Amino acid sequence: MGTAAIDSSWNFTPYQGFYLFAVEGVAIRFDGTFLTEPLFETGFGLLKVEEGFGLILDPRLELQSRGIEYEYKLAKACIGKADLVLIDGSVLARFHDCRKKRPVKFYEYAEDLTNEESLVFVA
Repeated sequence: MGTAAIDSSWNFTPYQGFYLFAVEGVAIRFDGTFLTEPLFETGFGLLKVEEGFGLILDPRLELQSRGIEYEYKLAKACIGKADLVLIDGSVLARFHDCRKKRPVKFYEYAEDLTNEESLVFVA
């Protein structure tokens, strides 16, 4: 089955009080072919994040969260399709929010990835 890798990327630019943005995630084999269909989104909007009862207008945080969600979905889709799947290790760093000393939302649904033998997180 071989080896594959997963990563995501995002970017934005402000435009008249809103943001033009793009975010994508890919799972690619080392021969350059896709292991699963890439995930991507482009758009125009405020890019806000709800936290508790507040609303945070932070385009970086919102797009980073979407990229991490894509990495999770791709990892789940790749299980059993490759002998080894390398995933950006920074996703593990987000399992715990060091500033607030509590698990972040991503950990609530991604903890199952840490038990998959074919998934390796590389920093």
